Amino acid sequence: MIDADCSVEITEIKKFTKNEEFLSAFVIGNRRNKKSKNINSPTSRKILSFFYVKLIQYLFKFKYQDTQCGFKAIDKKIFTNCSKFTSNGYSFDIELLLLARLQEIRVIEVPVKYVHNIKSQVMIIKDSLKMFFEAFKIYKIYK
Repeated sequence: MIDADCSVEITEIKKFTKNEEFLSAFVIGNRRNKKSKNINSPTSRKILSFFYVKLIQYLFKFKYQDTQCGFKAIDKKIFTNCSKFTSNGYSFDIELLLLARLQEIRVIEVPVKYVHNIKSQVMIIKDSLKMFFEAFKIYKIYK
């Protein structure tokens, strides 16, 4: 999966593999790791992201640094319980990670190079609020 704005270039997929095999059935990009490159992200976005990550870690007991990076690889042959998927908003990633946990799929985060697209359609305040509400909705479903 890759976000429509292509902030993570498709060539980063090689970091998800070793010997031409994916590192896991579920590999997610990480813009927040010390080895990651996060270029041109506005300070407001970084601040809201920090609080969102802490909320997600608290609610869902995740240890992931970046659940929302729009660059992920999923082996659909192994990840079989997507039929239970209910999310359709910005926080769908949270539900995917919960379904992976239920299926005991190992999730690996990989540092990626992320270049913020200044033409992004994401409205920082409005969409951040939606994400917070979506997270609580997902929490209610899976608690």
